[in-house]
Amino acid sequence: MKSFFSIATLAAFLFAFSSATAVPSSASFSETAEFVAEKERDARVGESLLSPIRTSAELSAYLQLHKTSPFNALSKRSQQLFVESLVFTENGLASYRYRELESELTPRQAFELLSLFGAQKTLGYLQFAQASSEESNAAAKLAPVLLDDHKGYRCVPPATCQSSMDHICIGANCGMYPW
Repeated sequence: MKSFFSIATLAAFLFAFSSATAVPSSASFSETAEFVAEKERDARVGESLLSPIRTSAELSAYLQLHKTSPFNALSKRSQQLFVESLVFTENGLASYRYRELESELTPRQAFELLSLFGAQKTLGYLQFAQASSEESNAAAKLAPVLLDDHKGYRCVPPATCQSSMDHICIGANCGMYPW
């Protein structure tokens, strides 16, 4: 079932994330780093909440309704491997297999696909076979400031990123941080 936000809910959500005060100049480096980490996690939650696909059911509905979509840039076999690899938690997409994205897609195509899940910032971890140096540099800029995501790991709910080749565990969505 697709959840929809009212304008009032969305406005309150955006206000809550944009109205935070800055770190006092007297804060220690540790306090400053924690503040930045918290804001990065808040932004990740916002991206996930506003994404069109947050659950397996929403993915199935999306694929049925959209015969032309960013998924079409992948071969049928790669689509299957990618979709089968997806791990969802109550926070949205928590991990995915990236090998097919790296080998078959350009950074722009992968961005469009990952944006469906609110996971576009993980693009910076990928090494694309079909990318110019300009595209690769642009994609690298999308990597999160803090490394809450773990390349080479897969989300195993609740709250565990387990070693797994060709996967990315999205720490904030895997449940590693209490909200």
